[in-house]
Amino acid sequence: MSKLAKYFSSVRKSLRYLLLLSFFSYFIIELVLRNYPPLFLNASVVADFCSRLFVSYISAFIFYFIVVHIKSERDKENINEYTGHEVYSIITSGHLFIQPLMQVEEKKVRFKYMEEQELWDLFSSINRFEKIAPLSFKSGENADWIAWFEYLKESIERSINEIMINNHILDSELIKLIMRIKECPLFKQFYLLYDESWGTDLTPINKQMLFFLTNLKRLEEYANLHLKEYKYLTGEFMGSS
Repeated sequence: MSKLAKYFSSVRKSLRYLLLLSFFSYFIIELVLRNYPPLFLNASVVADFCSRLFVSYISAFIFYFIVVHIKSERDKENINEYTGHEVYSIITSGHLFIQPLMQVEEKKVRFKYMEEQELWDLFSSINRFEKIAPLSFKSGENADWIAWFEYLKESIERSINEIMINNHILDSELIKLIMRIKECPLFKQFYLLYDESWGTDLTPINKQMLFFLTNLKRLEEYANLHLKEYKYLTGEFMGSS
């Protein structure tokens, strides 16, 4: 019964209000107004028409609820574990753009969303060509920060592609947040990291990273509201706060 109540509460409010209005109006007509003399000519015809109209809506709602809505909600539940894993993978990779940079100076520091000046100060202190990133090659040599960012970018894009396979069943708000990250300037202007004429620090992508983190925060807020129960079901994430 609690499951049905959950499914019913997820139906659009407008449809639920119309259902209640139809029930109320039907019973008013049949149990109250029928007991009074007609107020005008052909009042009974109008009452019959309205009653049939309300019953038709109630029947249509019941059909929609059982055949369409419950199936749709069950499909969402079945896909949410996988989707939740991929969404939190994006969030974790997003955190890891910043957290290792912060740990260059303070090893135990945790990720946080920064203001523009804070991010600028951090990026100004990092040599993006320095090979101290937390990613090593087969040779045992550590990657530089550009290679680390490439690795995270590819991870995020891979997760986005996996999520969008099921876009026909996903919440439109989630799709909007995912697409904002996919199309963000950070990924579109990633080439700036390879241009040495901009210097050796990370400030060339400061504004792009700020835009990315703003949308990542929105995605994280959405995930914590709708997908949090799936956060650790299929994987354990590093760098999550």
